[in-house]
Amino acid sequence: MPELPEVETIRRRLADTIIGRTVKSAILRRRDVLRYPCGDRKRGQRHGRWLLRGKHITGVSRRGKQLHIADDSGLGLLVCLGMSGRVALSGDPEIPKNHRHITWYLESESSPSLRMHFIDPRRFGGVYAVTSLEDLEKRFWHRMGPDALTVTHQELKHKTCRTQRNLKSVLLDQSVIAGVGNIYADESLHKARLAPQRAANSLDDSELRRLAGSIRSCLRAACDMGGTTFRDYRNADGGKGEFVTKLQVYGRQGSRCLTCKTTLRCERLVQRSTVWCPRCQPNSE
Repeated sequence: MPELPEVETIRRRLADTIIGRTVKSAILRRRDVLRYPCGDRKRGQRHGRWLLRGKHITGVSRRGKQLHIADDSGLGLLVCLGMSGRVALSGDPEIPKNHRHITWYLESESSPSLRMHFIDPRRFGGVYAVTSLEDLEKRFWHRMGPDALTVTHQELKHKTCRTQRNLKSVLLDQSVIAGVGNIYADESLHKARLAPQRAANSLDDSELRRLAGSIRSCLRAACDMGGTTFRDYRNADGGKGEFVTKLQVYGRQGSRCLTCKTTLRCERLVQRSTVWCPRCQPNSE
C-alpha cells in the first residue's frame, strides 16, 4: 500500500509536469471510481466538469497519503491510491490497459501533449471531486492528524498523552498522524529505539522527541529514494522505489538486526505484521 513517501514521490513528479497545463479532455472508463460531491444530482451527465475538462491545472498538493489536484476555478480532485492505485504519465512503458480507470489529456503551449492515468487494479482507491479548498478540508482533511513529514513532538504529545493504545496502533491511525503505514511505522520505531508494544501515553518528552525526529528522518530518506517497492508500487514514470534497500526491520523477521545482530521478531499488532528488535527496542517504560 502506498504510504507518504510513495505519494510524495508522485506529487513531486506531477507538480513538475502538469502544473500550467490545460485538461483538453478526460475519459472515465469506470464510473464507480469517481465520487461526486453530495447533492450533485446530475453526476452521470457532468463527469467531464468534475474531471476538470477545460480547466487549467494550478497546483498539486498532499496531506498524508492523499493527493489534491487543483484548477484555476476552485474545483479539484482528491486522489486516494488505496492499496494498489497510482497515477501514471504517458511516458510509463508498463501502464496496464485493463486498469486505466480515468485518463486525462493535458496540453501546454510550450510542451508536448501528455496523458495522465489513474490506475487501480484492486479498486480500493478512488478519485473524489471537490468544489473548493474549504470543501476539501471539511469533507476529508479535517479528520486527519498532522502530516508525518513535518510532525513535531508537541503534536505527538497532544495526540498520545491520553491513550493507552500501543505505539504501532497509534502510528497507523491517520487521525493521529497522517501518512504513516506499516512499513514506516516499523522503521521509525526501530530508529527511535521504541518497542511497538509500548503504551503511547508512557513516553516521556525525550522519547517523544526521538520518535518525532525518527518519523521525519525515515520519511525524508524514503522520499529522496522514491519510496519503497515490494510488488505493486510504481512512480508516475513507472519506476520502482529504491528505499527497499535501506529497510532495517520491515520484512526482515528472522534475520539479524543490522545494528546489534539480534534476531528480529515478528508479532501481529492491530492485525498487521510488526517486526522489531528485542534488544534495540526493549519493551520497558
